[in-house]
Amino acid sequence: MSFMVLTAFADEYTDPQTNVVYTYEPGQSTASVKAGHEESDGSMCIDFCPGSPDAAGDVMILDKFTIGTNEYVVTSIGECAFWSNHNIKSVIIPESVTNIGMAAFEDCQGLTSVQLPEGLTRIPKDLFLDCRKLESVAIPSSVRAIDEQAFENCFSLASLTLPAGLNYIGRDAFRGTPWYSTQYNEAPNGLFYIGPLLVGYKGDAPTGELVIKEGTTCIGTEAFLNCKGLT
Repeated sequence: MSFMVLTAFADEYTDPQTNVVYTYEPGQSTASVKAGHEESDGSMCIDFCPGSPDAAGDVMILDKFTIGTNEYVVTSIGECAFWSNHNIKSVIIPESVTNIGMAAFEDCQGLTSVQLPEGLTRIPKDLFLDCRKLESVAIPSSVRAIDEQAFENCFSLASLTLPAGLNYIGRDAFRGTPWYSTQYNEAPNGLFYIGPLLVGYKGDAPTGELVIKEGTTCIGTEAFLNCKGLT
């Protein structure tokens, strides 16, 4: 995790069923799952803390909650919201959520399954980085981009279906997953594609001239790094 953006809200609400913490502005209509934060003892030592450190087990994110007479719709999950929380096992995210912050579930080492909401268009950087027990993720058909290291080191992720409309895969998005290893190992030498996405090159570095096939929607980051003989 390279950086953390802290978001200040006026009030918090903790769901008594799941211990997930939400932040909201009184008088507004939307809310967010609380972002992670930094804590320091005044020395050079800084600890990164999840926004919901007591969440555990099977977690269902609320689509809305009521405080007094005001109803708040949950539309986002903050950066590092569950960062390094090893006690959550599964997460269901409602369709009211349209934005998920970077590294929201990074290093959740007990997490085995996630249901992402239809309507989500981007899976952000480091979202499931180092979730080593993650076995099941349903990627919605609405997703168009999967950012850098989103699923890196998900060592139990052996099966995955990418949406037809996906047009961007970031660097190392799937590195360390059995699913990606299978895709790579079964591909012939030459241009390496996942669907319409040109991820890189398999085998010896290409030389001379290459032809990118018709219908390619994306050339991945560093796809031809150090291909010095490519003209």
